[in-house]
Amino acid sequence: PLPLLHAISLSRIGALGVHLPEHLRHGSIAASFELSASLPTSKPLYLDVPLDHFAVKGPSWRLKYYVNATQFTAGGVLLVTMPSEGATRGCPSGELAQALRAASVCSQHRYFGDSVPLGDSSTRAFTKYLSVEQNLADVAALIRHARSQLFPAATAVVVQGGSYAGASSAWMRRTYPKLVDAAIAQSPPVTAVYDFARYDVSNLVALSSPDSRCAQAQARVGAALTSLLHSSPGKLMRLFGAAHYEGSPTGMVDFAYALGDSSSSAVQYGRKSILCEALQPGYSSPSSASPSSPPHPYAGRSPPHPGGGGGGGRENTHA
Repeated sequence: PLPLLHAISLSRIGALGVHLPEHLRHGSIAASFELSASLPTSKPLYLDVPLDHFAVKGPSWRLKYYVNATQFTAGGVLLVTMPSEGATRGCPSGELAQALRAASVCSQHRYFGDSVPLGDSSTRAFTKYLSVEQNLADVAALIRHARSQLFPAATAVVVQGGSYAGASSAWMRRTYPKLVDAAIAQSPPVTAVYDFARYDVSNLVALSSPDSRCAQAQARVGAALTSLLHSSPGKLMRLFGAAHYEGSPTGMVDFAYALGDSSSSAVQYGRKSILCEALQPGYSSPSSASPSSPPHPYAGRSPPHPGGGGGGGRENTHA
């Protein structure tokens, strides 16, 4: 039904507010989503789950999650928002939850936000315990707990999410069909591509319309950031208020991703005009929106990652 489809589309923006990484939660673009208004104040809850769900025995860690039961009524469902690649700060309960009369549950992905099992953020820990399978098992444990202890009257379980969390929703339904009754997978990336330069190019194509100077300015900014990232990384991090990345084992990678993702997400989520307006001081020539303009400023060469975007696993970008 159309009301449910409308609710699903709005839930995509609500989920953004739950899981956005820190570098996307500030500034004019973040303010345009009015994300803070969609997140009710609530205290986090915790569930002890195995660090390795597939080992015979081993240590456990505390899975962080939030609950919002404001829309839950008799005959309603358990609506689980899959964790994404960012900290979780609450659990919205919007039109989708209202349409399903659902109790909403939102967890935080292991190794994101303050969810660092056993305080170990080493590469060895990531390699061994940070995986899709472990994440799905975390959510499965949470669903069992929620159905037995929190909402035993729930009639079904629906998981939902967008982008990586959208793919995780589909994987949850496929991996745990007896536990999950339905999945709403919004814009899920279904094919993993290493060094996905086409994603960067698609952003620049979008930025080229209607005025190619926006893409050209973004390309110059990207090249400058790439140069500074190699020559003076600490200075650049401090300039962006990200001094905490200095000295971190993954600091350079995380910071480069933040630089790229900040601009590419503006394109991806319909805020291209805000980005182009900010880039206007860098325009170097009159408007070149004619048909003879180049399709994008990286014809024949690879774009610098910090300038074009780091979201290689995200869904297709639209102008």
